[in-house]
Amino acid sequence: MPLKRVGAAAALAFLLSGCGLVSLPESRPADVYFISTLAPGELTPGMVAYMAENQFGAWTMPSLPYRGMTIDGDAIYRGVSPRLRLQVFVSSRRPDCPLVPSGREDVRPALLCDGPGGGVVLAEAVLQPDVSTSFHLSGEELDRAARGRTLYLGVRVLEGQLTPDEWVQVKNIVVRGRV
Repeated sequence: MPLKRVGAAAALAFLLSGCGLVSLPESRPADVYFISTLAPGELTPGMVAYMAENQFGAWTMPSLPYRGMTIDGDAIYRGVSPRLRLQVFVSSRRPDCPLVPSGREDVRPALLCDGPGGGVVLAEAVLQPDVSTSFHLSGEELDRAARGRTLYLGVRVLEGQLTPDEWVQVKNIVVRGRV
């Protein structure tokens, strides 16, 4: 009996998806950290560092025609640059870039690309040390990532520098969308 209810709910969601009437319950994933373990100058202008893990990998997302996906959150920079300006990239597939180990057990490796690595810029943020800054991500690449259940987040430093053991913490993350 429960399988019939789930099947009926999925069928209803699919039928209504053309109208965009079914909003998903919002999700609140755990905090994310972009931590630099690179020596100054290793992350040269134009390079993009992606988190090596699929951010949608831990979710149990059904295969649905997602659209209107958004990710909102607050970024806090813990470092010494008076101003850190970043571009935030989203990729719906794993970037084909070298995996760079962190050298620390508590920090995961990153994918370090000479350019966008197939990702798309969805936001730009200007951060100051210890100040919470809101950000918003939305767009077709995020929708594509949700449909394929594959999301890789990356950053490019435009101004300032992330020196070793500095980080950007992303808190209060809220993911919303429709089918």
